[in-house]
Amino acid sequence: KPLAILYASIEEAKKNVIIRPIEEECLASAIAPIVLCTIKAISTNPLPVQSIAPGLDKLGIMLPSSPLLYLIANYFKKPLIATSGNISGAPIIYNDTEALENLFDVASYVLSYDRDIVTPQDDSVIQFTAKEQKIILRRSRGMAPNYFPNTIGNLKENVLATGGELKSAFAIANKDQIFISQFLGDQSHLEAQDAYALTLSNFQKLFKTSPQTVLVDKHPQYFVREAGLAIAKKNESSIFEIQHHKAHFASVLAENELLNSKEKVLGFIWDGTGYGEDGQIWGSELFSYKENEFSRIAHLNYFPILVGDKMSKEPRLAALSLLSQISRTEFVKTYFNEQEWKYYTQLIAQPAPLLTSSMGRFLDGIVCLMRLGSKNSYEAEGVMKLESIAREAYPHKAYYSFTITSGIIGWEDFVEELLLDIKQVKETGFIAR
Repeated sequence: KPLAILYASIEEAKKNVIIRPIEEECLASAIAPIVLCTIKAISTNPLPVQSIAPGLDKLGIMLPSSPLLYLIANYFKKPLIATSGNISGAPIIYNDTEALENLFDVASYVLSYDRDIVTPQDDSVIQFTAKEQKIILRRSRGMAPNYFPNTIGNLKENVLATGGELKSAFAIANKDQIFISQFLGDQSHLEAQDAYALTLSNFQKLFKTSPQTVLVDKHPQYFVREAGLAIAKKNESSIFEIQHHKAHFASVLAENELLNSKEKVLGFIWDGTGYGEDGQIWGSELFSYKENEFSRIAHLNYFPILVGDKMSKEPRLAALSLLSQISRTEFVKTYFNEQEWKYYTQLIAQPAPLLTSSMGRFLDGIVCLMRLGSKNSYEAEGVMKLESIAREAYPHKAYYSFTITSGIIGWEDFVEELLLDIKQVKETGFIAR
């Protein structure tokens, strides 16, 4: 996975990356997050940047956020590669016993201390656009848990929203305030589920509250849904199921005080996966909203899901799924061995039990077609590389085509035109842009 670099000072960091004033201010703030900064074409520090963030044009930069990190960074006097103390995919390890049992496969030493960590947290991650708009990629240490004044409406009862599964967090609405937890990771892991349960328990003890209403995701297999149902049963609370992408849209509406809008609001919700109201896996939804009513008005044309969650880890499967819909599967045959090809082509020939409109999976497929990677070693690896190439490419006004018919966004012409450019060996940056 791409790693953050810990520097003792801003001056040292500037030897490797371009740091704008707004990024410098953020790095030096009390939050002290990881900030994604543009890698310099020529560094004045011999740091092997492309080994740390291969194929990317940005590097995660951080300054010491605690006295211990300050002492280490200033003693070592060189950049330090920093990453979470965990085994990939699992939550961070924060007590000595677990560290000594589990980290020596990846660590030579473990530094202990006589104060226990009560609430473990990942680092917050922030980036700024070219126009200096802040984008919070991970809201955790320094930014959470925290509270927001309740601008949604007059709540007469306490409400618990259990959140999503992959980048999990929960929220508790307690009368005139809303408390939001830190980032709690991927809830498909048992250790992450334990961390979720512990953090929620701490919240409820701290605020002396129990929910009268529980909001859960519609996905029938999410741990956070099951946790919410169990809490509701224990507290005899009412339950409301929320569609994943409507929750995304509603959060942006609430953040911009548009929940009571008298005018229609159009929402583009582009995402990896979410359980749809038609039983399919949504992920590129267009909603219209007015006066508490959501209407799904368009979405990317469905394509088959292959081998469940494996598809998000292997862009070659997304590419195969897309190409199967336009009879062009031979284009990706080289990414499969003979046995795999036989299995997957037989699988794709069968009626698909599950379809998706996921923009995440669509872009994964594009990544593979462009030969930027057939498997991801970390989440969204290929798409991040695609984004980096597009940012570096010279701007132009060439586009790939979409069709929109009765609310269905047809991507087939897009892929055909893309394949034509690839066959004509057009420059990768041109295609990415």
